[in-house]
Amino acid sequence: MRKTAVIIMIVYVMSLQAAFSQPTIRLVGSSWIQAPAVSKTPSGYVGSLTNITVMVTTGWGDVYVSTFSLTEKDFQGAATTAARVAARLLGVDFGKYNFYFKIKSRAVIIGGPSAGVAMTVAAYSALSGNPINRSVMVTGMIAPDGTVGPVGGVYEKAEAVALAGGKVFLVPPGQSVVTRYRTVVKRVGPFRLYQLVQEQVDLKKEAMEKWGLRVVEVATIEEALRYFFGNVKVRAKALGTPHLTQEAIGRLQRVRGCLLEKASSALEEANRTINAAKVEGFLKRQLRTLLSRYGYSSLEEARASDQNLFQAIALGKRAVSTAAWVKG
Repeated sequence: MRKTAVIIMIVYVMSLQAAFSQPTIRLVGSSWIQAPAVSKTPSGYVGSLTNITVMVTTGWGDVYVSTFSLTEKDFQGAATTAARVAARLLGVDFGKYNFYFKIKSRAVIIGGPSAGVAMTVAAYSALSGNPINRSVMVTGMIAPDGTVGPVGGVYEKAEAVALAGGKVFLVPPGQSVVTRYRTVVKRVGPFRLYQLVQEQVDLKKEAMEKWGLRVVEVATIEEALRYFFGNVKVRAKALGTPHLTQEAIGRLQRVRGCLLEKASSALEEANRTINAAKVEGFLKRQLRTLLSRYGYSSLEEARASDQNLFQAIALGKRAVSTAAWVKG
C-alpha cells in the first residue's frame, strides 16, 4: 500500500513538472484599424473599408492571418513584413512574439500590399499600447525597410475614408494626384455617343473642398506613425551591414534569382494582358505607364543591386505586385 502511494506521488510530481515546464503564451496587446479598399462592381470600382484586428502574444515569431473574404497570394507576406517592421521600430525581438491578424471586409477578394502600412500601424499599437487616432486612415504597401509603396484606387479609397468620417488620409508619395475617368455623352442626330474622358485630379484640393478630407503623402512608416500617434519616439535600432554566412548568402542569391525571373515573366504577361484588353487607348497608356514606373523600373533596379540582396528582393517583390495589380 505504501509502495502504491509512493508511485502515485511520483507520478503526480512528474505531471506537475511537465505542466510547469511547458511554454506559456501571454497576451501582450491587441489593436484594430480600418483600412480603405476597393471593390469591382458592374458600374466600376467603389471604395469600402476593411477592418483589421491584430492580437500579439509571446511566442516564437509566427504570423497568422484569418480573413472573412478571400485573399490574394501576397497577403501573408504583407502581414509578416508589417509585423517585422513594427517590432524593429520598437526595438524588440520579433522572434519572441506571435501576431494574429483578423481581417473582415465587404470586398470579395482582399489584396495584401495596399493594407501593409495599416497592418504595421495596428501591430505597432498592439506592441506598444499606444492608442490609434481613429480620424486618420492610410493606404500603401510596406517594404522591409519601412518605405511606403504605391497602390491603386486612391480616389475611391479617399471617398470611402471621407464617408466614414475620416479627417486625414495618408497616401504613398506621388499619389495625391490621381487619374479619374468620367463618361461624356454626345448626341449625334438620333444617336448617343458615350466617350470615356481621362482627367488628372489634384486629390489634396478636391478631397478638402468636396469632403473636408486632408490628403497627405508619406514616404516612410515613421512619417505615418506621427499622424496616428502624435510625436511618438521611434526607438528603431540603427541597421548595419548584416553578418551572413556563405550558406545564407547563397540561399538569398537563389531567392533573388527566382524572384527576378518570376517578376520578368509576370511583367511580360501583364503587358500582353494590356495589349489584348478591349479598352480605350488612353487607358492602355496609363496602365503601361504604371507598369513601367513601378514594375519594369523596380526590376531593373533589382538586377543592378548585386551587392544588396535585401534591396534586390524587396524591389523584385514590388515588381511582381505591380504586375499582379495591373493584370487584375
